[in-house]
Amino acid sequence: MTATARYSDPFTSADKEVEAPEGAEFVVVRKRVEAAVDGEVMSFHGTREEAREAVMAGLTEEFKTAVDNEPIYITHARLRSL
Repeated sequence: MTATARYSDPFTSADKEVEAPEGAEFVVVRKRVEAAVDGEVMSFHGTREEAREAVMAGLTEEFKTAVDNEPIYITHARLRSL
């Protein structure tokens, strides 16, 4: 089951609404440009530790396909229930 949640996009500070799995407390988001654009949702996690592990795994995977000096940003944000 899913629930509607909100988070503040870490790249633009815009409030975003998402359908997240029940029990999810964090969202992991990414962007691959310098411009101030909203991040793309990668995954949802129940604990901060799980979210941090997903950030590190995501960075490892993204660096495999990055070109010279391409910016890669991946981070997590706390979900808030609506």
